[in-house]
Amino acid sequence: MAESCTVAFGRYLRMLRERRGLSLDDVATMSRSLADPVDKSYLSRCENGRYGIGFSKSITLSRIYGVPTEVLAERMELDTELDRIGGPDTSGLSYAEMQKTAGAAIGRGLTWEAYAYGRDSLPLALRSPLSERFRDAMEQHLTGCMNVSTAAAALGRSRYSLHELEHIRAVNHLGAGLESLLLQLLSCRHRVLGDIEKARSFADEAVRKADEEGSDTTRGYAYANRARLASHGKNYREAISLYQVAFKAHRQAGRIGDCSRILSNLANAYLDLGRPGSARRALAAAERLAVSVGDTRARVLILILAGEIDESEDRSVEATRRWREALDLAKNLKDKILQFKTEFYLYRHAVRQGDGSTANALARRLVRLVAWIPADVEELAQFKDMASSKPTHRKRRVFARQP
Repeated sequence: MAESCTVAFGRYLRMLRERRGLSLDDVATMSRSLADPVDKSYLSRCENGRYGIGFSKSITLSRIYGVPTEVLAERMELDTELDRIGGPDTSGLSYAEMQKTAGAAIGRGLTWEAYAYGRDSLPLALRSPLSERFRDAMEQHLTGCMNVSTAAAALGRSRYSLHELEHIRAVNHLGAGLESLLLQLLSCRHRVLGDIEKARSFADEAVRKADEEGSDTTRGYAYANRARLASHGKNYREAISLYQVAFKAHRQAGRIGDCSRILSNLANAYLDLGRPGSARRALAAAERLAVSVGDTRARVLILILAGEIDESEDRSVEATRRWREALDLAKNLKDKILQFKTEFYLYRHAVRQGDGSTANALARRLVRLVAWIPADVEELAQFKDMASSKPTHRKRRVFARQP
């Protein structure tokens, strides 16, 4: 099995301490002036996975390590949830094996597996044989941290993800290609957390560095992120143009899964611009590519958007069928964000059709998922608006947003 929550979170606490260059004695001494001091032996047992850290003592450590308490909370939530759902067996695998498996899992939309393999590989990064991709062990370790951050963000924990990315940037030890990717990821996290000015600044810098480097993969990611920002600002024509550049770059790099995601986002932009025919064609191509590489997460998002189009064109039965198929796939992935999205569209449809019993049952399930849903997820805001007002059965054209 994957490492237990107690072991994995203890390792993270040790990593935070070592980043500050503190010994166990240093932490114990510094904590004496705080509300709940931390004993040296207690912290040692927590770091070694023998004890779970207490809530008040985690606040003490967050003060000493300069880490916001919500970052520790999000990391603990991830590790606790992975314990609950059961992670893959990572024991006995090398760093290279776990990183390769994590990358394959991300490519197929298996985000929990990617998080587990990436997280459990980190303790091995500095002492494992160096991959030819990296200049030294530190760059290999920081890239591993970046991969864990990416999986955590996909699971809705953007504050923890951003904290890790900011640490990587502060260390300033990445080569040119990896630096461009880091800037792009920082832009994504700031966009999700609502700081659009910072997101745009990082995105523009990432595009500039990607163009300088000339890597198709790096350019594909950088231009796709800049396109999402354009779409966020309702500059749909600009977004379409940028997505087309990103698609061409990923196609030249042979990254089929990324091509599928770009086409799905492109379909959204076409719909926002009032071009449903172009949107359907882009979605059909996206689904073919997603199926070819086994990217289940991408298929869920494609089905959600296709259901939206069907509903807007009064094909109620077809829309419901697509959303139920998407829900089954989301449950298999154990992805709470995707499950929330799909159940929301079924809930909204039930409200519009006047099916009160179905709507109420779905609303109860949605409420249970709310704690896992990032604030930027459009469906969350719509659900809160609908839940706080009287149901309306008037049909509207509202299309799904890609995260």
